[in-house]
Amino acid sequence: FKEKSVISINGVNYSGRNIQMDGSGNLIIDGNHITQIESKNVVVNVVGNVEELSTTNGDVSVEGDVVDVSSTNGDIEISGSVTGNVSTTNGNVQAKEIHGKVKTVNGNIKTK
Repeated sequence: FKEKSVISINGVNYSGRNIQMDGSGNLIIDGNHITQIESKNVVVNVVGNVEELSTTNGDVSVEGDVVDVSSTNGDIEISGSVTGNVSTTNGNVQAKEIHGKVKTVNGNIKTK
């Protein structure tokens, strides 16, 4: 995807195509360390398409398409298609369609 998406994390807006948040709360967008998220309850909302989205803790929703998305602890909801893979350990997965692999250990998988 060429265009950048609007990413809202706990109500604060950012812009980018690749979003990663590690277990220490470090937020990395498009390869750049942006900030450290202190909250244990993280909510990530993306408006637009995103190439990669990965979090350790937090619910994820994307209003668009995504290539790869993962969360260790949190639900994943994609309004569009996933062209790559989806994985979560503790959470539900919901997407319009998933073209790659999908995995959850403790949760449900649903396509619309």
